Amino acid sequence: GDVTIPDLRCLDLEEARFLLQSSKLELGDILKKGMNEPDAILYVIAQSPPYDGISNIKMGEKIVVTVSQTKPPDCN
Repeated sequence: GDVTIPDLRCLDLEEARFLLQSSKLELGDILKKGMNEPDAILYVIAQSPPYDGISNIKMGEKIVVTVSQTKPPDCN
């Protein structure tokens, strides 16, 4: 089946991983932006395929995320 692509931006990596598992999707490559401390919390700043609220993806597909130690400024 298909599921709507989830919005992972602004989530930390563990939250994103959990959301993907509950959506029956896989975490693909994790691209790191900038210097990251070994124990730092990493936030998703971009994803591919991107979230638009309407597009679907097949269950089991992978979503590639770009993470940074800095949460995007427009996140709550």
